[in-house]
Amino acid sequence: MKKASFKILLYMFLVVLNSCRNSEKSEQKESIDLKETLINANRIFVESESDKINSFILRGGYTMDSTTTGLRYQIIQKKLGNRFPDKNDLVEVEFDMQLLDGTLLYARDSLGTRSFVLGNAGIISGIEEGVKLMQEGDRAIFIVPSHLAFGFTGDGIRVPPNATLIINLELKNIIKHK
Repeated sequence: MKKASFKILLYMFLVVLNSCRNSEKSEQKESIDLKETLINANRIFVESESDKINSFILRGGYTMDSTTTGLRYQIIQKKLGNRFPDKNDLVEVEFDMQLLDGTLLYARDSLGTRSFVLGNAGIISGIEEGVKLMQEGDRAIFIVPSHLAFGFTGDGIRVPPNATLIINLELKNIIKHK
């Protein structure tokens, strides 16, 4: 009797152990499937956003350059500044921010001059990346994809979630870091 009970318990243990292994494999497969689904959804979103940006550029007649991150930019007024800002420089900028459909979100009049230190996450990454392409006194237009702006959440005030932004920016001043 003891031998039979032991065999039954052993058999039940092996069944449970095997089902746990199968469950772990199933959970791993589900996790991999979910990850692939999210990657594909993100790819489709990025491609769609890029198509909208390209269409806007074409309609507007812009001749924009693009960075590897997807920021589009055009220097529209060069002031023959003497240098580009470096990491840790304090920069002063004025800008307008709007959506691709022309909805004005923030005007330079209401924002005033904004200052931030490059490399210290003081502003959205699209503006920071764009400012590094400018010299003091330059004016530029940036088209900032949502992943370089406020992403999935927006800014909680005026910028909606997943918003592509048009930013007209002037680099007013560069204060050299010490």
